[in-house]
Amino acid sequence: MAVNASPERYFADTWFWIALINQRDDAHDRAKAINTSIRNSTIVTSEMVLTELLNSFARKGRLLRDSCAEHARRLQRNSYVRIVPQSTECFTHALELYRARSDKNWSLTDCSSILIMRAHKITHALTNDHFAQAGLTLFDPG
Repeated sequence: MAVNASPERYFADTWFWIALINQRDDAHDRAKAINTSIRNSTIVTSEMVLTELLNSFARKGRLLRDSCAEHARRLQRNSYVRIVPQSTECFTHALELYRARSDKNWSLTDCSSILIMRAHKITHALTNDHFAQAGLTLFDPG
């Protein structure tokens, strides 16, 4: 019997969703490979990440904008995806981390994502970002 060494849950950052949607993105093939390798795993993301995703496609033309909006809708209906809602409490805690770590280049969304990963005991992030600075693992299927 094979042992699955991969975690069962991952946190998907904006980078992952952008690369997965945009076929012209330099990381598109890598994101597709990651997506294939984690099939049937739970992916946790957040409304803040999805807001960042939708904002990044706002001026990319109707086709990409519509594709991105449809992708966000599919994520909402996907039984393998858990979307953590934005709340005043989440925003406040992220802001506190943002202020406390002015030595880092973490965005407010990054801070929120780091806190969500800690709260949900998720150690692997689907990103190319600086989550490793927070002691988290950047997942790469190799």
